Amino acid sequence: MRLNLHNRTIRVGYNNINLLKSDPKELPFTRIDSRRIFGIEPILIATFANYFNFSVELIDCKGVYGVKNPNGTWSGMIGMISLKEIDIGIGGYIITYERHLVVDHLYPHWIDELSYATSLPAKQISFDLLLKPFTWEIWLCIFASFLFLFLFNTIRFALSCWDSSNLKQNDQSQRKNEKCSMQNNSNIIWISFCLLLQQPSHWLRSLDLTLKIFIVFWMISVFLLAQIYGGRLYSILTIPSQYTIDSILKLADACRSKKMVSLIQANTSFYEIFSSSSLCTFQAIWNSMKLIMTIDDGIELMTSQTRQQYAILGSRSSLEYFRLNLGRNSFYTPPDNDDSSFYPALITLPLQNQFKYKKEFNHLVFLLQSHGFINHWIDQQMYHVKRIHVIPDELDDKLKPPWSEKDHNQEGLDKELVLGRKKANHHAEPFDMNHMESIFYLYLICITFSFIIFIIELCNFYRKFSNQNHPGIFSNIPI
Repeated sequence: MRLNLHNRTIRVGYNNINLLKSDPKELPFTRIDSRRIFGIEPILIATFANYFNFSVELIDCKGVYGVKNPNGTWSGMIGMISLKEIDIGIGGYIITYERHLVVDHLYPHWIDELSYATSLPAKQISFDLLLKPFTWEIWLCIFASFLFLFLFNTIRFALSCWDSSNLKQNDQSQRKNEKCSMQNNSNIIWISFCLLLQQPSHWLRSLDLTLKIFIVFWMISVFLLAQIYGGRLYSILTIPSQYTIDSILKLADACRSKKMVSLIQANTSFYEIFSSSSLCTFQAIWNSMKLIMTIDDGIELMTSQTRQQYAILGSRSSLEYFRLNLGRNSFYTPPDNDDSSFYPALITLPLQNQFKYKKEFNHLVFLLQSHGFINHWIDQQMYHVKRIHVIPDELDDKLKPPWSEKDHNQEGLDKELVLGRKKANHHAEPFDMNHMESIFYLYLICITFSFIIFIIELCNFYRKFSNQNHPGIFSNIPI
């Protein structure tokens, strides 16, 4: 038989997850203000209220989850629960051993990970960019090909010289033709090099039949190499190479070398664990730690245009929501793997010890979790953040929690979400001049060297010209 809490009021304490320039509809866990109630945990509380038939009184915990005071009491949400000022709490609460000794908790409805986000890495100019499309084995094979061409050309030239020495002394015309042929054949390396760079060569006409057959096969190979090289080079230019801190070990090394300042919000479970941990990586990050009062302060520091690099610690899902909200190019989040995760974080709802209805609430949380409702709410909000400029306002109104709209048609919502997804066209980032930055710098360096060589050649020509007209004037100038 279903539990019926008619005429019963449950006091729910909440902590908002704030964000710079944020809108309540764009945050993952909890956001409650005078205009709107949004987040997966308010939806979860609303589901409790509708299922068990009770009313809800919301109490603001002022963004403080709670820390242990010197006298043994707790502040914030945990203190309010222990003093029985509220019955249950919401707001992305993470369970720890110390908190579990003070208050009770429901079955975890979401498993997150403690990760980090850093300022955008600085772009690096790669002067070996033109070598990256091929591995060193391929470049070694190309070099070996020209080495074999050199050996082949040397042997062929030696045989031609041996044949020409056996000619009669009076056969001057035949000796002249042989000499011309040897000179043309000696340019086979230069011809092959020009074809490799997709440049024409006038020496092709004077080659004999044997070398022309060789050149045909060489041109086919060069064509395939050029297509593969160009495709890989465009791919490298589209995604510029950057030095990213994509693991905890790299983050710890950056903190040890004072290249990175880590940010952590005070009065949180992260603060408690890092302050008391004996792990070397945790200590290295803690030693460069700078405390912030709100997540807004950390985001502002991390996205500020300063030379100092910052890394903010937080749950992976929240950091990903913030990045989508501010823009994908606002800051950097590492890939989702074990190397970039400190430890798993169990997101749950704290409640009073000896809470009468814990068993019934736990059973409903387990059913919602096992049947995928929690994942659906998370995916729904993630989709909404990604398509915030595509989904119409009428659909946005339907994303309110059930207590703000009595006739909540989930089937119609899913249908419109599908239609909104179809309207959202996936478009790739256009290829612009920013992708050619490395090529431009390389071109600038080559132009500089070419200009220096031109000046040297010009001075050399001027010296020779002056020596011809005025011998002895510039003969002692070393160039």
